[in-house]
Amino acid sequence: MTCIIILAAGASTRLGRSKQTVPYKDSTLLKHTIKVALDAALGPVIVVIGVNEKEVTADIEQEVITIVLNKHYQEGIASSIKTGIDEILKHHSDCENIILMVCDQPHVNKDLLQSLVEISHGHNKPIAASAYKDTIGVPALFQKSFFPDLLSLQGDEGGKKVLLKYRSSVATVPFPSGEIDIDTPADLDALH
Repeated sequence: MTCIIILAAGASTRLGRSKQTVPYKDSTLLKHTIKVALDAALGPVIVVIGVNEKEVTADIEQEVITIVLNKHYQEGIASSIKTGIDEILKHHSDCENIILMVCDQPHVNKDLLQSLVEISHGHNKPIAASAYKDTIGVPALFQKSFFPDLLSLQGDEGGKKVLLKYRSSVATVPFPSGEIDIDTPADLDALH
């Protein structure tokens, strides 16, 4: 079973507003990401929230997901990864892989998520990452054996640190539009 962790706890300081609730395709960025994760039908979907807890929860509480609050979100993305993995270890011990996603990649789709699982198995690689703009990144799949590495991340270190550390163990899936994320008002203008 593959569990999906959507990292959606950050304060979006460069954007100047909560990116989780930014309108997108008759929905919001976060609800779009949740729909993609659920449509992939790989396993439980865990959404890690932090800033604007009540507003974000109200927007997504009707979804078939587990919402987990990261009380330490201001410490950086590593704390959200830990919060998500802790939830999986407590309630989904049969989870063999996780996919880490963020809520600000508007072009993510279910085929990409399913391809991460397929390429990991097909190439017998314990990690599968999205490839874009001469790099690798999220969405990315990690087998359970890499949970300790993910749990040891600190501050603003994300899954990319683990991807680069174990580069020879990583299979990749092309995701050219993965370089488009929503970090600034200009990014948002370009999206709309």
